[in-house]
Amino acid sequence: MDGTKRVRTSGASRFALLVLLILPVPLIAQTPFQTPYPIPARTPEARSDIGEGWFLKDKVIPRQASPAPYPDTLILVGTYETPGKAQDVWVEYPLAYLASDYLGVEVIDVSDPTNPVLINTIDTPGQAFDLMAQDTLVYVADDYSGFQISNSTGIVGGYDTPRISRGIFVQDSFAYVADYDSLLIFNVADPTTPQLVGTFASLSSGAEIEAVFVRGSYAYFADGYAIYIVDVSNPSLPQYAGQYSDSVYWFIPYNIYVVNNLAYVANYFNELFIIDVSDPANPFRVSFAYPPTGYAWDVKVMGNHAYVANWDGGLWAVDVSDPANPQTAAIYDTPDLCGGVFADSDYIYVADHYSLLIFERTPNGIAESHPLSRTGRLRLMQNSPNPFDALTTIPYEIPVLSHVSMRVHDSAGRLIKELVNKETEPGTHSVSWDGRDLSGNEAPSGVYFCRLSSRSQTESRKMILLR
Repeated sequence: MDGTKRVRTSGASRFALLVLLILPVPLIAQTPFQTPYPIPARTPEARSDIGEGWFLKDKVIPRQASPAPYPDTLILVGTYETPGKAQDVWVEYPLAYLASDYLGVEVIDVSDPTNPVLINTIDTPGQAFDLMAQDTLVYVADDYSGFQISNSTGIVGGYDTPRISRGIFVQDSFAYVADYDSLLIFNVADPTTPQLVGTFASLSSGAEIEAVFVRGSYAYFADGYAIYIVDVSNPSLPQYAGQYSDSVYWFIPYNIYVVNNLAYVANYFNELFIIDVSDPANPFRVSFAYPPTGYAWDVKVMGNHAYVANWDGGLWAVDVSDPANPQTAAIYDTPDLCGGVFADSDYIYVADHYSLLIFERTPNGIAESHPLSRTGRLRLMQNSPNPFDALTTIPYEIPVLSHVSMRVHDSAGRLIKELVNKETEPGTHSVSWDGRDLSGNEAPSGVYFCRLSSRSQTESRKMILLR
């Protein structure tokens, strides 16, 4: 039985038991579903009809999702078909990393989003379930084989955790691993020999931690019952800081993304929850949104939009510019089962079971859809001159005070030079690159990628060095 099936089967069983214990028998008979909690369909031909309604604790009411037509359109610009089962995706431009279950990690060149090209497959010992890339390394939650660390060519290190690794997040030199019923913290300063430094066990009985996200001094993990907030300011001594569960709505958190003191939660039973976590001891629900159909499986936030991998409901874009009133912006019914999503300022990348799909979101009625034309966003302009032989200037704009980094990578994703790494005032700035690497040596002629990043946004541009 593969890792994906184990998660869905156990989740469905747990939820069905809760329904039987909590809901009165007449209510179960009145639901519009064939079962209180049908297991997701595994093929497009047998998709679930769970979108007909949604549960409160004591009644079922019709869905009230934003009606079509929606204000935006999701445009499919590129596709890569995989022989594996695409579970998750992470992009460190110009490379996309696809967690492809038993196949391992597929490394895909997305510098031309209309023509993504496979450049390598890394055969992990287990089943690649979740991943995150940082600089030139990829950290993989590898199911029964713990977690693995690789570069774009092969595995460099790993750790065989005690249970089943289903989620991973990296911040600074620490990796946070969701290992079935515990959050494990590793020092990965030396990626060849990760060192376990801290452990925090879920407080939910029978919990299965599926996802973890870290922002600053706090780690947030979803265990299917609640969102737990853990103080990791001292990674060797993680401390309980708070938790969120819901007493009104069925709350089965499966994935989480935190930005600006708001946690965006993919609630497996359809909704996107928005939770205020500014006070970790007292988190509260701000709002929630729900699509016409699907199971909220993964979520990423970029700018004013949350992007939800909505399983058999496809890719769901939600306008969260007003967190108290989120609205569906666009939906794209993907060909297969949408399980993972990644968003940067240019594109949305979707792990769609047997494909990597690349989308643009276009406001309806606006001809030019490139995100650089939108206001209030991080903006990286084209370097000049380009091509260049000795010196080029790179202009960029910052909308608000932010910690900004600008790095130059080669076409294989290797870090060549760091040009900016500091708090930057809002406004227009520029920096020059003399074509030299970290050691002061002249970089060879070729294609390079300049990557500008703030806390929640990223822009990339192609530069050509001709000596």
